[in-house]
Amino acid sequence: MKKVWASEKWGFNFEDNVVWRIGDANHIKFWEDKWFASKALNVRFPRLYSITKDKNVVVSQVRVWVNNMWSWKVEWRRTLFEWEIGEELHLLSLLEDKSLSLGSKDQWVWKPDEGFGYIVSSTYSRLRMVEVGTFGSLYKVFLEP
Repeated sequence: MKKVWASEKWGFNFEDNVVWRIGDANHIKFWEDKWFASKALNVRFPRLYSITKDKNVVVSQVRVWVNNMWSWKVEWRRTLFEWEIGEELHLLSLLEDKSLSLGSKDQWVWKPDEGFGYIVSSTYSRLRMVEVGTFGSLYKVFLEP
């Protein structure tokens, strides 16, 4: 869906309309997916992202059990500079209250209808507002009364 959305240039970004609801965190990319806040962590912390050891790590690989408690462990390619330690502490403080739901799966949530999950009709409504590209043309030819 994401690729079709981009190729058709449907007037708004598909990723602006979805967020990850974290479950066991086995499918959510720690740095690149929008699971924590309105921006992906690689956008919010670009310097830390540039020096992380694994840019494709999933959230469950960064959340570790240490001394009978959950902790976050991000691995770096090198020792952090002093000013980068401040960035790391900021990142870790933001993550502190984030927990995983080990018994459930990760899922995308369609923001226009968060209470119901993804509903085709809400996407259809969004696209009708835009009516550009191939979809708009096809809609007018085949679907419009």
